[in-house]
Amino acid sequence: GTGVHGIAQVGDEWFLGNFELGGWNVYDSNFIQTGTVAVSPPIGTVRGLCFDMNAGTMFVGEYSAQMIHETTTAGVILNSFPTVVSGFNALAFNPDNDHVFAVGYQGQVQELTRTGTQVNIWTGSYNWTGAACDYVNDTILLMEGDDRVLEYEFDGTLVEMVITGDAVPDNGQGLAYDSLTGILHATGQYGQIGIWERAVVTATESTSWGALKAMY
Repeated sequence: GTGVHGIAQVGDEWFLGNFELGGWNVYDSNFIQTGTVAVSPPIGTVRGLCFDMNAGTMFVGEYSAQMIHETTTAGVILNSFPTVVSGFNALAFNPDNDHVFAVGYQGQVQELTRTGTQVNIWTGSYNWTGAACDYVNDTILLMEGDDRVLEYEFDGTLVEMVITGDAVPDNGQGLAYDSLTGILHATGQYGQIGIWERAVVTATESTSWGALKAMY
């Protein structure tokens, strides 16, 4: 599909943010679409979503209103709070402390509690389009406007650029990372998905990435 803005793995399914729908498309493990979910009550344009594996809920970014909504996996809003990042574009979740990261196209990264209290905010040197947490290494992965991926510590300290070319064709717009397997999914706005792999490492070991594994 088109208008893809964000990706989250929910059990054996994948949710891909649908910019126009105000919700997400649902796919099985082979990325065959099985349905759609619209957030209720309705919201505006969606940019970014992530799954809270602790509570079993979603965090969904509403670009037009600069709001973050916590919803059920069926799309029902449970709680909402604002973000201050400019050009709100992506979300990531850290299950170690239940913190949410709101990421903006103007380079800002805002860390919040799950109820919306700001913990930290910093500005990088790139236009961010996608985000995902690596809770094994205590880092955040950020995709920038040219679809390269950089890794930062949570305080904004650059670790390295982990993907130096296009992570995905056609205007990258989302990241989902499995910290236990080292698999990163990167989505393009027009339905492309790049799948990357790196060795599962500890914070004191190498963080080099492997080659592109597959393309859907």
